[in-house]
Amino acid sequence: MEATSSAPRSTDGPFRHNILLVHGVGEQARGDSLAGFTNGLYDYMHVKLDRQDGKHDWLHLDVDAKDASATIQYDDGATREEFYIKEVWWAKVFKPYPLTKVLVWLVSTMVGRFTKDRRWRSFQEPAALALVVALAALGLVGFGTLWLLQNVPQVRTLMNSLQVWLQKRMSALLVGVVGDVTIFTSDLYYADVIRVVLEQELAAVDADPVDGDITVVAHSQGSFISYETLARSYRQPLKKEVTFVSVGSPLDKIWWFLKERHRYRFVNPLPPSVKRWLNIYSRYDLVADRLHTYDHPRLKPDNRLVTNSAFFLPGYFRDHSAYWSNYQVMELLLEHVATSQYLGKRDDAPVRLTELFTPIMQAQMVKLANLPLPGLTRVRKK
Repeated sequence: MEATSSAPRSTDGPFRHNILLVHGVGEQARGDSLAGFTNGLYDYMHVKLDRQDGKHDWLHLDVDAKDASATIQYDDGATREEFYIKEVWWAKVFKPYPLTKVLVWLVSTMVGRFTKDRRWRSFQEPAALALVVALAALGLVGFGTLWLLQNVPQVRTLMNSLQVWLQKRMSALLVGVVGDVTIFTSDLYYADVIRVVLEQELAAVDADPVDGDITVVAHSQGSFISYETLARSYRQPLKKEVTFVSVGSPLDKIWWFLKERHRYRFVNPLPPSVKRWLNIYSRYDLVADRLHTYDHPRLKPDNRLVTNSAFFLPGYFRDHSAYWSNYQVMELLLEHVATSQYLGKRDDAPVRLTELFTPIMQAQMVKLANLPLPGLTRVRKK
C-alpha cells in the first residue's frame, strides 16, 4: 500500500516530512537515538534505490549535531522531498527518583493489579514463559549453592563481589528504567514537564511555513509520552497532518497496570489531525505486542509484526533495542510517509539481522526469518 497525503503540495521547494523522534527509557545521551535511527533510515534508502535501479546521488544527508537533528534530501528529477529528523530528548528534564521510592511504586502497582485482576498478560511466544522459569530456577540453584558454600574463603569473596555488582546493576536498572516509568505515570508535574518537550517541537514544526507533514516516531516509553501529548493537542489543534508511529510500544501493558489509578490516561482518542497510526512490534520483544485496547472508531492502530531476531533466545534479550537496524521497520515507515515512486513504493524489505553468530549460522537465520510467518512479508529474491 502506498501512503498518500491530502496536504497541499508546494511547487516552490521540496515537500518536508518532519520526523520527531521520541526515545524510550534509560540513560539516553543526547544524539544517541538520532544517530541510530538516521543511520538505519539512510542505509535502507540506499538499499531501496539499488533494488529499484535508483541512484545514490538522489540522496544527500546533512547532520546538525548542535541541534540534534538531521536532514535527508531526496531529488529524482520528478519528485523532491526532504526528511527532517529531530530528536525529542526528554531524558534529563527531571530529577530521578531515589531507589526506595521506585521500589515502593513498583511493588504497590504490581500487587494492586494482580490482586484485582488475576488474568495475566499472555506471552507472545510460549518459549518466553519457559525461559523466565528456567532463568529463575537457575538463579535459585546458583544462589543456594553459594549459600551452602559460604564458609569457603574463595566463595565468600565471590559472593561479596557479586553483591556489589548486583547492587550497582539493579540500582541502575530500577532508577534508570523503571524510575522513568514511575515518574511519568505517578508524578503529574514531571509528566507535564516531559510532555512540554514534545509539545514545543510539535509547535515549532507545525508553525514552519515550509509545506510538509509531521511524523512522530516513538520508541518504548516514548510511545505513551507521545500518545498522551497528541491526545492533549485537542486543545490547540495542529494544522499539519500527523502520522503516529509507535515502535516497541508497551501502551496496552501500561494501561492495564495503571487503569485503576489513571483510568482515563493513555486511552483518550487522538485528535483529527492524526490521520494514521502505525504500531510496529517485534516477534520476541517482551515489552511490546499488538495493541488491542485502542479500538476507537475514527482511528485504530495498524499493527505490523517485524522480525528483529530469528531465534527466540537472543531475541528476548535484544529485540526491544534492535528496531532501527531492521530494514523492515524502515520500509514500513517509508511506506506510510514517503511519496516518491521510489521511496514510497512497497518493495518487501530484506531482513537484516545482527546476531553474534558465524556467517553460516547467519545465512540459516536469514532463511528462517524470511519464512512467510503471520504478519511478515516474504522476501523477494533478486
